[in-house]
Amino acid sequence: MVSRTVFVLGAGSSAEFGMPVGPDLARRIGRAVALSDGQNLDCPAVQSAASLLDQEQEGVSAHEHRQAAARIGVGLEHSNSIDDFVAQHTGSDGCSAVVRMAKVAITSEILKAESQSRLVRNDVHPYPGGSIVSSSAGEGGQVPFLAMILKRLLGYVSDGEVEARLASVSFIVFNYDRCLEQYLSYFLGVQRNLKLDQAAARVSEMDITHVY
Repeated sequence: MVSRTVFVLGAGSSAEFGMPVGPDLARRIGRAVALSDGQNLDCPAVQSAASLLDQEQEGVSAHEHRQAAARIGVGLEHSNSIDDFVAQHTGSDGCSAVVRMAKVAITSEILKAESQSRLVRNDVHPYPGGSIVSSSAGEGGQVPFLAMILKRLLGYVSDGEVEARLASVSFIVFNYDRCLEQYLSYFLGVQRNLKLDQAAARVSEMDITHVY
């Protein structure tokens, strides 16, 4: 039997890349579904999401989804996190529109946060510079958590052994974002002098499970 090391990652593993953790994500979602006066019916983001959901959910109107967004804005003030809020409403009578709208709001805010994270790259510099890819200490003297794992995993390993080493670990991820896959691709690319698409292809073969 082949032994395997399993890493379980929570919000902290993405926070160092600038991603919002539970309370901050809930606040962002609350702002996204409600205007300053508490009325969200004319909010463009809510209108677009409600219209999209209306097209896919037969029998549920865009108005119901807009009302659901309003319930989210208020309900998040009394929940520990957006996960807590969704769990409270999953399976409850009359709450299907609330759960769907909450998931749309989560997706929207995570995509926005990813586009502003420290893992964003550009055409000139395909890999983010500085400590975020390095295994040395960066901001505040902190070594990136994932860098410590990968340095241990791939240290003193020839290129021919990398695939076997990557296959020896699994990740169970409780984050909505894709920071793990992006960082793994960057790290492999820099350490093994691979093009980004080559590194990403290796990462795609790894055993990574997203709970959400």
